[in-house]
Amino acid sequence: MKEKIITFFSTLILIGGLGLVFFFILSGRFDVQFVASHLTKGHSLFISAGIFLLIWIIRPLFPIPFSIMTIAGGIVFGMWTGLILSFIGSTAGGIVDFYFARKTGKEALKKIIGKRFDDITERVKEKEILSVAMMRLIPFMNFDILNYLLGISGISLKGFILGSWLGLSPWFILLILTGHSLKTSNKLLFIIASLLIIILMLLFLFISRRGERNNK
Repeated sequence: MKEKIITFFSTLILIGGLGLVFFFILSGRFDVQFVASHLTKGHSLFISAGIFLLIWIIRPLFPIPFSIMTIAGGIVFGMWTGLILSFIGSTAGGIVDFYFARKTGKEALKKIIGKRFDDITERVKEKEILSVAMMRLIPFMNFDILNYLLGISGISLKGFILGSWLGLSPWFILLILTGHSLKTSNKLLFIIASLLIIILMLLFLFISRRGERNNK
């Protein structure tokens, strides 16, 4: 019941946030082109890219959601550069989390994470890449907590990276597309990207609910 409430309000907040951004775009009060153009000129591009990657790595220390970082990548760097940098940054940050968890110790993190530990570690034992990919697709699954869980699950680094790339790809593309639409002030692209994100979340929730009913 608690997880359903969290999911409901998280979905509501995301939809509301997208709606608010869309309102500012329509009203002409949200000029991201000016900001993005100054951050990607000449040497500023390399500096901005370096800072962006560094923020990805230290992001777990601050309350910066995975989705916000990815959308920011699309806004500042555009579609393809933003996509590549987000993949590199999230992979580097994920590896740091992965090894931090492995070095910190199983029991310590098990106490922090709680009941999800046994469930997730059991899932990854059979098919590493597919299991990680499916967990990465779950809407609102905390990016860093999952990194920690996978770090102490015994999964290989190869399975962790490949599974993460596979599962995060749809989210990356849609979120970067959202950011890129804000940068280019493409209202139609923003609407399409936002709708696809919502559809992907609802589709996964539908499949999860159906799976729960079949297991009863």
